Amino acid sequence: MKITVDILRAHEACKPQIEAFERAFPEGTPETLEAALEAAERVDRTFDWYWAAELLSPAARGAYLRAAGSARATCIRAREAARAAHGRALTGIKDTFVRATTEIRWAEYQRALDAAWADYRRAKAVAEANYRRAHARAFVKAWFGVPQ
Repeated sequence: MKITVDILRAHEACKPQIEAFERAFPEGTPETLEAALEAAERVDRTFDWYWAAELLSPAARGAYLRAAGSARATCIRAREAARAAHGRALTGIKDTFVRATTEIRWAEYQRALDAAWADYRRAKAVAEANYRRAHARAFVKAWFGVPQ
């Protein structure tokens, strides 16, 4: 069964949810698993998959929530690893800072600091994108009754 904007409206979805869904699925969700999985990954980050889980049967919602919980745990571990790497980079930058303040080499310090922040932001973005993708895929699989 397709999920359509009409179904979202019938379940009192808010306007931003309906708009995000409609951008990804103007004709409703595809009716095949593979097409739906592919399309679900195009849904922007404003769509709330947890809310959409209310559309699922209790058994499918349970499967979705288990898969989403696993995805969240993976995302948290990846973000913590990125934070730890960022912390290690900042520790290394401390020496650069000391040299910069004593030798007036601010540009070198700023480059090192900017590089550490850029590495952190990239790692965090990848973790969060993987997390959103996992949510979308878990929902679609639950909708189609496919084991997670």
